[in-house]
Amino acid sequence: LDMLGLAQKGGGVYAQLRLGRPGDAVPSPRIGAAQADAVIAADLIGAHGRVARPMLGARTRVMANADLASTGAFVLNPESRNDAGAMLASLRATGAAVTALPAARLVEEGFGDLIFLNVFLLGAAWQAGMLPLGREALRRAITLNGAQVERNLAAFEAGRAAQPAESAVPEAVDAMLARLSADLAAYQSRRYAARFDALLARLRGATADEALLR
Repeated sequence: LDMLGLAQKGGGVYAQLRLGRPGDAVPSPRIGAAQADAVIAADLIGAHGRVARPMLGARTRVMANADLASTGAFVLNPESRNDAGAMLASLRATGAAVTALPAARLVEEGFGDLIFLNVFLLGAAWQAGMLPLGREALRRAITLNGAQVERNLAAFEAGRAAQPAESAVPEAVDAMLARLSADLAAYQSRRYAARFDALLARLRGATADEALLR
């Protein structure tokens, strides 16, 4: 599901994609609230906005470009400022696991053209294990697209190299349990997930009681 009309007016561009095996039914092209598994955010302001942010939840992993570009608001008010740190904190407040890279700066330095930013972030997202696709399949798709193939392939590999190993921070227990509960609700029903939540609550209560006895 592509929403491209705003691009003609200088606004954000969003693409919602579902991946599945050949022959699998696609229930709906639109991604529901807190249902995104992976988000590649070339524009942090857009990711933080009212279209994309509601799709984030405990099951979501985000690969974000942390470099902010000037917006129309800056033209009208040169004193206006956007706070990248606050935006990243807001994205993380949804429960999503967020990795932020100075991607625009790296692409500008390495390729001299931000047209390669999306492919760079695609490489970073793949290296982080966010995409259920093989590396050669993605390289083949870039090749078949036929647009500046060698430079796009180089941008993909540069994104892979830029993915910091230390970004794989161990998942907090509460965040993990919320993600598992959301997965169960998506798999079957909210009632099914509630059984899981209740079992964990009893387990935590029993553990707390045992600690007090000690």
